[in-house]
Amino acid sequence: MNSVEAAARVQSGRDGAATAVEFRYTQTDSFPALLHELRTSLLISTYQANKLLVARVAGAGLSTLVRTFDRPMGLAVDGHRLAVGTRDGVWFLRDAPDIAPRPGVCWPGKY
Repeated sequence: MNSVEAAARVQSGRDGAATAVEFRYTQTDSFPALLHELRTSLLISTYQANKLLVARVAGAGLSTLVRTFDRPMGLAVDGHRLAVGTRDGVWFLRDAPDIAPRPGVCWPGKY
């Protein structure tokens, strides 16, 4: 198993002061192979840590992309678009190979 630790910024209390919160995840060695076989990525929203994590295959291993949102509460996918519900809005992300030809790059637009 592989284990990763990272610090995330979260809002604490009514005063809005940011504090660091530790979060961890553990993966089995077979997890990247499963994602590769399924030709997919796994998206995880962490309401408490204000993070959206994307786990994807990178070579024979796993790559994680971490982005900060204000209280990400839910995800929805439609084709090549992703909606992230947050505390006060919905972010729409889309695959944009015409703008950024690297696979998996999304450009945010809040509506």
